[in-house]
Amino acid sequence: MAFVCKYNSQWHQIMPFRIHRPISLYLLLTLVTDSVVVSVLYSMNKSWQDLFGTDDDGKLNSNSNGTKTKTSGLATVVNDVVLLTYLKGFLVVLLVSVLILFPTRYITAKYQDFVYWVTLFVGVLLACKVTLFDAAVDIASYIPIVALGFTAVEFVLLWKTYGESKKAQDNERSKKLAAGVDVVIEVGENPGNDEFEPEEGEEEKKTPVSLFQLLTLLKPYFWPKGYLNKLRCFLTWVFVIISRIANLYAPIFIGNAVAKLSDPTTYTLREVYIDIVLFCMITLLGKYSGELVRVVYLRVKQVAYVEVAEKTFRHLHSLSLEWHLKKKMGSILRSLDRGINAANTVVQLVFLRLLPSIGECIAVFVIFYTTFDLPLLSATVLLSTVLYIVVTVQVTLWRKKFRVETNKHDNQYHDKASDSIINYETVKYFTAEDFEVRRYVDSIEQYQVFSKCTEGTLSLLNMTQQTIIQMTLFSCLYIVATEIFDADANVSIGDFVTVQVYIMNLFAPLSFLGSIYNTVIQSIVDMTNLSELLGESPDVVDGSDAKPMRYRNSEAQKGLSISFNEVWFSYPSNPTSGLKNLSFDVPAGTTTAIVGHTGAGKSTISRLLFRFYDPVEGAIFIGNQNVADITQLSLRQAIGVVPQDTVLFNDTIQYNILYGRRDASMEEIEDACRAAQILDFIHSLPEGFDSMVGERGLKLSGGEKQRVAIARCLLKNPPIVLLDEATSALDTRTEKSVQEALNNLTTSRTTVVIAHRLSTIRDADQILVLDKGEILEKGSHDQLLSLNGEYAQMWAAQRSKNDA
Repeated sequence: MAFVCKYNSQWHQIMPFRIHRPISLYLLLTLVTDSVVVSVLYSMNKSWQDLFGTDDDGKLNSNSNGTKTKTSGLATVVNDVVLLTYLKGFLVVLLVSVLILFPTRYITAKYQDFVYWVTLFVGVLLACKVTLFDAAVDIASYIPIVALGFTAVEFVLLWKTYGESKKAQDNERSKKLAAGVDVVIEVGENPGNDEFEPEEGEEEKKTPVSLFQLLTLLKPYFWPKGYLNKLRCFLTWVFVIISRIANLYAPIFIGNAVAKLSDPTTYTLREVYIDIVLFCMITLLGKYSGELVRVVYLRVKQVAYVEVAEKTFRHLHSLSLEWHLKKKMGSILRSLDRGINAANTVVQLVFLRLLPSIGECIAVFVIFYTTFDLPLLSATVLLSTVLYIVVTVQVTLWRKKFRVETNKHDNQYHDKASDSIINYETVKYFTAEDFEVRRYVDSIEQYQVFSKCTEGTLSLLNMTQQTIIQMTLFSCLYIVATEIFDADANVSIGDFVTVQVYIMNLFAPLSFLGSIYNTVIQSIVDMTNLSELLGESPDVVDGSDAKPMRYRNSEAQKGLSISFNEVWFSYPSNPTSGLKNLSFDVPAGTTTAIVGHTGAGKSTISRLLFRFYDPVEGAIFIGNQNVADITQLSLRQAIGVVPQDTVLFNDTIQYNILYGRRDASMEEIEDACRAAQILDFIHSLPEGFDSMVGERGLKLSGGEKQRVAIARCLLKNPPIVLLDEATSALDTRTEKSVQEALNNLTTSRTTVVIAHRLSTIRDADQILVLDKGEILEKGSHDQLLSLNGEYAQMWAAQRSKNDA
């Protein structure tokens, strides 16, 4: 009946949810099928009572020598069928009532073995009590009731657990659709494969990740920081060993109890009670040890998780700008999150669950072969286990293509959702709401098509696994039952129960092998992606002899000089763009403006100045120090920037201003805001400095965001300031007010201005006109106008546009 239960549970996963597992139909189905099967067994003289014999009144017979004999009767069959049906119905109704009254989090499929053992224990006690009143009642009488009880427990637990898990999964999916983010994958689910995929048309050559690299990623889980965590890790393995040893010893005592109950004339009830108590105590010790593994190891996992996450996130920030520009950050962040969680999963499933279970399985094989002297039984279990593993692996590999497509469409509809929400204003401008919704829904429907295939093949895998398990159970019990009737064999009814319990313990980890295998394989893929990320090397690194930039405070107050000396540079992704033999000097405390058409190389200069890239040839000097010989940290601390599109963190105004110098006092913050001409605006807000700026600062206007950026740069107080088209996106009126704040920022500092509006750089000490990475003209505003060259044409074009 457990076999029927597994098939029903799997087929109903494929059925539409509206007809999924009606409880009334299931109760009727289980009652009818149990009745029919038990009736057939009795009619074929294969019942447990027939193994020991009953008379027409349902009593056990004994011959003159006191040996039990076999007889059968129609009345016995009818009475036992009615009794079993009544007990099964009562047990099912009782369990349904309990599960409805108490949430599934208290009684879940994870703890169904507790329910099994409680049922068995109650059955043993009832048999003991009945034996006291009627010695003719045999221990075998209660076994069908217990077996049917197991089936009932499994039916109800599967129904209840699936119902709540389905509801929780739907809720999480709804949140996921609304937020456009992934949820944490729990053990037992099949997490998505979010690999690092190059952009369309782009192939990336990846170095295979070695086993050593994967184990290095898991090192914090086995050798964590701190002596106390190392002790916790050691105790975890101690409790793992204790729990597995308890699983191996407990069946011996229940078998002894059953053997003694089958011969009440030789053994006393006290001896039976001792074996029962020992069985329950050892089982309880094993369960407690298993729970202590989770409790003790929890802190180790938390510390290891933080260590791996910190290492990965720090590495992500260390990678070069070129790498970040080529990657889709949504996919990278999901891969990062899944990779870190995958390390947790691999440790939990492989090292704390799968490997100990394999050791326990090997021990069971040895026990079957040596203790019970049943080589055929041991070989049957061994071959069935191998068959189970092979089938699981092959079917899972076949399912991989469906999973890959599912993950592909999962990423696509998430990317479309994120892209649509980020471009909210553009969608509104072109009234494309319906188009975006349809596009999003189409992506979800494509995802669901492949998700259906994935779930259907998973159900097929589970049904195949249950077929092997139930056939193995039948074969093993048949072998043992045959040995019991062999007069020369040394196998008793107690050994039968012991073998049954061992097989149940053996199948417990095997029943989860499919989900464990799927999860572990996917986790290894996610860990591989994370290892590939950690294996990425930044293009720009500090030299082994790099030192912090050195300058005196008096120099910093006047600014630092900048010098480009015959600099050649081209982008790896676009070799035709860049700088060609560029040379110029920016004296300390002066302002140099850089102008030119789009693609002339203006932004490239700023990126080289911050050392996001290194020149192919030539050198860049700041304060007479080669930037290649100083640390990137000290270089970037000496430069402040006000970009064209100021991107603010989704936090308070104070948080964003403090990003310039996080240890600044409130007085210093207000002075910077006053110089940036934004203090009055902040005070006018209901929450003042604690006002939230929104995603990317969308709650602020363009001019307000620029003033926040200026205040942030003033608070940093760098000797060099880079203005990257800081006012090009503002209207004329806002530009004038922001320009006053910029003048306060650039006073007594070396300033490099990348400008689009030439009116903002008239007072610059030096103007460089770039074209295709080369300097066409150089001089002051008046000097360049007198040349009547490229700059003069640009000036005239903008003047005529403004006049118009």
